[in-house]
Amino acid sequence: MNYKNSESGRTVIGDGVDIYSYTLIQAGTGDNFTSIDSGARILGHSTVGYNARIRQDAIIATESIIGHDVEIGEASIINARSYIRPGVRVGKLTHIATISSIEYDVIPFSIVKGAPPFVENVNLKGLKNYGYNDEEIEIVMRAFEIIFNEGYTNKMAVDIIKEKLELKEIVKEIIAFIGTSNRGLLK
Repeated sequence: MNYKNSESGRTVIGDGVDIYSYTLIQAGTGDNFTSIDSGARILGHSTVGYNARIRQDAIIATESIIGHDVEIGEASIINARSYIRPGVRVGKLTHIATISSIEYDVIPFSIVKGAPPFVENVNLKGLKNYGYNDEEIEIVMRAFEIIFNEGYTNKMAVDIIKEKLELKEIVKEIIAFIGTSNRGLLK
């Protein structure tokens, strides 16, 4: 489905998207657009801001607010009453706990909990359910140790990951995400 308003941008909604009652989806602005990819679910009383991008199979739970210019990664879960601040990127297969307020980018494959929020661990269940093998999961776990537990700056962590870990596609995805973060990373 494609909606266009002459005064604003447009909204593109993929196939098989579930949008529950009392959900507000703002159209994109100017030449930009709001996009909800195939298979996504947006539960009731939620808001999706203008120019947001909700990737395939993502779930936005009840009463959540997705700010403008936000990107929610493929198959990520944003639990109820969470707020993703404008401009934030949430990586693929990330699971964000209920009543979280996220103001920094969240790298792919994370579990986020707490107030204030922090990356608690690797989303092992999500990785397994999505078909990643044990070797790939082990490499992601080691990358998370380097990024979150060893006190390195993001640049230093990326350099160490490139030096010490096998650069499988899953690791390249994490490195690329870190390299394109404009808001800093949630740690």
